Amino acid sequence: MSISPNVPSPAESYRYENLGTPRWITALFGLLIAGLAVLGYAGYSVQTRLQQELAKSDEQNKILAAQLEQAKAALEQSQAGKEQAQAEAHVAESVASYARIVAPFDGRVVRRTVEPGSLVSPGMPLFVVEDTSRYQLQATLPTEALSFVKEGSVARVQLDAMTAKSLEGKVAEIEAGADPSSHTLNARIDLPRDVKVESGVFGRAYFAHGAKPALVVPLDVIVARGQLRGIYVVDANGLVHWRVVTLGQWANGLVEVLSGVAAGDAMVLNPGVQELDGKKTAQIVAGGEEKGS
Repeated sequence: MSISPNVPSPAESYRYENLGTPRWITALFGLLIAGLAVLGYAGYSVQTRLQQELAKSDEQNKILAAQLEQAKAALEQSQAGKEQAQAEAHVAESVASYARIVAPFDGRVVRRTVEPGSLVSPGMPLFVVEDTSRYQLQATLPTEALSFVKEGSVARVQLDAMTAKSLEGKVAEIEAGADPSSHTLNARIDLPRDVKVESGVFGRAYFAHGAKPALVVPLDVIVARGQLRGIYVVDANGLVHWRVVTLGQWANGLVEVLSGVAAGDAMVLNPGVQELDGKKTAQIVAGGEEKGS
């Protein structure tokens, strides 16, 4: 047997080749690497687009936030403008109200102390307004009247401007102190509402204090001659005679006669201005009733 170099046989060579990495595995591994690369690139592309969308969304959010702040600022400015306009309107109304004078109650202007165009200042009286819904009679009472005149006492009030009608008043207030020189005190009497009642009118108040008989005649039989007051009296023969009389209190169309006639005398009713002394008349009144003569 000869000794030769160590050269493998063909069979051994084939085995050696088979001991390395097969080609199909190498090819498969290459494809796998390529696929992973493609997937990595695709993932990178998705991540990039997502980052871009997020950045775009952030930018839009910033724009919207800026617009919201602008809207809030505009709203605050509008609100401030509204408040300023309201304040200016209030000031204008206050200034305009100075040109209109309003009384605290309904009434009637009885006196004006300024003329149109006059310069006035705060506290200066402009008008005197009379409350027509409530009038009072200020009466002077003797101190002895306190025994029967109290607050709430009813009084019959006769006003000179309303000779044919009397009013029923009620004492609203009596002053606590009397005048030491005149021994009188003041009382205020509430009057009922009447369209003919006006301030400044003179009147008298009568209080019930016992009773006494009195001769009264209708006011229509009284005839005035200067300062004298008289009545035409008819005698038994039908002749008319003028008699001067002294009058007392009067109310409700009747007047008290203190002297000059007697109960039962026949008197002429509504004599007018004609002179009847010594004449006859067809209309007389006796005891308050009309009779023929």
